[in-house]
Amino acid sequence: MEKARSTFSQTALVPKRAALWLAFLAPFFYLSYGGANWLASQRAHVPNVAFVWESAIPFLGWTIIPYWSINLFYALCLFINTAPRDVDRLARRYLTIQIVAVACFIAFPLEATFVRPATSGLPGFMFAVLGGFDKPFNQAPSLHIALLVVVWDHLRGRLPRKVRLLWHLWCFLIGVSVLTTWQHHIIDIPTGMLLGLFAIWLFPRDAGSPLANFTMSGDPKSRRLGFYYLCGAIAFLGLGALCTPLSVAALLLLWPAVALAIVALGYFGAGPQIFQKRVDGRATLASRWLLAPYRLGALINIRLWTRRMPASVVITDGVHLGRFPRRHEADRFATVIDMTGELQRPGGTRARWCSFPTLDLTALDKIQTLAAANLIETSRQQGPVLVCCALGFQRSACVIVRWLLITRRCEDPSEAVRRIERAGRRVHLPVEPSCRDGGLAMTQWNVTASAAARSLGRNSICCGLAALLPLIAGPIAVGYRGFVPSLGWLLMLVFCVIVLALAVHLLFDALLFRLASSHETEAAGLAAVDDLLSRMQLRKPGRTPSGLERRVAGSRRIVWRQRFALAICLVIFAILLFDASNGLPLC
Repeated sequence: MEKARSTFSQTALVPKRAALWLAFLAPFFYLSYGGANWLASQRAHVPNVAFVWESAIPFLGWTIIPYWSINLFYALCLFINTAPRDVDRLARRYLTIQIVAVACFIAFPLEATFVRPATSGLPGFMFAVLGGFDKPFNQAPSLHIALLVVVWDHLRGRLPRKVRLLWHLWCFLIGVSVLTTWQHHIIDIPTGMLLGLFAIWLFPRDAGSPLANFTMSGDPKSRRLGFYYLCGAIAFLGLGALCTPLSVAALLLLWPAVALAIVALGYFGAGPQIFQKRVDGRATLASRWLLAPYRLGALINIRLWTRRMPASVVITDGVHLGRFPRRHEADRFATVIDMTGELQRPGGTRARWCSFPTLDLTALDKIQTLAAANLIETSRQQGPVLVCCALGFQRSACVIVRWLLITRRCEDPSEAVRRIERAGRRVHLPVEPSCRDGGLAMTQWNVTASAAARSLGRNSICCGLAALLPLIAGPIAVGYRGFVPSLGWLLMLVFCVIVLALAVHLLFDALLFRLASSHETEAAGLAAVDDLLSRMQLRKPGRTPSGLERRVAGSRRIVWRQRFALAICLVIFAILLFDASNGLPLC
């Protein structure tokens, strides 16, 4: 009775909370949106980004009706909730979209080039009202599409199944109407969808915000990885800024930029909550789409590293260790214990799926590792068990080591690692990992290899960012609209690409030195590196292995080549800027 009374009182508060939010959001929208329009109208020139073939899109006057209907659903959805917290979540999504979109409209206004024909009747009246406050300056991201994504997501789980199909069709019609009313260009749609998905991701339906408990990580390795991903996000952002004058499609590079920036937040302190992965291995809709570029990269990485390896190996007593499985591979097991945060379970798999989301290449939480190890022991009674992570080298191996220790199948961590390697899986566990409960002491060999890895990683990131600076600043410095890549700019671009390619090479070398430093001896570490390179077909079989000093010297030579290419790039950039500032031809 008390529970029913509490539910009723919560429901009764919804209209009041919704009315208060609407009283704030509506004036805020018109003031901020109108202010951005006014600021754009004061500019001497507002650029436009559009495909040439967009002129073939037909004008359908009657579609102004579904176009306008988003305003009705915007207000109505605030009242269709069961508790005040649901109203607050939806209102925060609205507010996030409006703040981000208006900030983009002020910083980078874009103008629509369509000239609508005269219309009469109800459509003509609605177009006239729309033209009273909606000027053709606020294009990408489409605020209309971003709000549509949020409204669609809000109602799709609350409508009866029979009505849901009609709702999907009407939302599709609203989305198409931004083109057939000649209100937006094509590129405004994916950018608007990206903003809408970001708002849904930031305020998920059944959990707290993934950034609510953000605390800067105290782990230097985690912060370093976060910095790497942040540099990747900046690189995609820079390429988008550079290439948009050449092709409108370059704005789609914002998608991987946003995905990598979110992953960087995870490593900086947000944790695996950024992936919004549930215990059953499934992720939320917003996470699946928003982080799709990162997940695609992770799947490609799995393919490259494990294509010549078995999907899994038997450790003992029906327990297997392996990479992240495909559906037919997962169906061979009764239980799959998944240690990844970035990948979601294959659709249609029949295996019992137990997920312990973690970030790749970081130390596992001891409580989470122990829980996964205990689950192995209880689950193997029902059939074969697969313990997996992305590659099956670290996170899952740590859990297997812990299981072998707590069940007394091995006496110490070194014996557990050797048992895994005898089973045919060469694992790459760090020196002094949390899963070993002690482990190995750092030797001079480990110190030298780790120092080389840090130095190469730091140099590649710094030089890569320095090479990105001309790519980002060049079009801005000479004027976005008048920027036409000439011979000088193309030459600078060539050297920038050389610097970035060498940065990737050095990052890979840094990972190899990091891998080598995780072994007890120099011979074992370098043998692991050579074995990996052979499996990736990057090293000829039978080649005489080089020592650590020779490998470090080889990497240093690449560093100096990268710095030389960077110096040429920056010199060319300085000359081009000097010519542009003096009105000279840009080479």
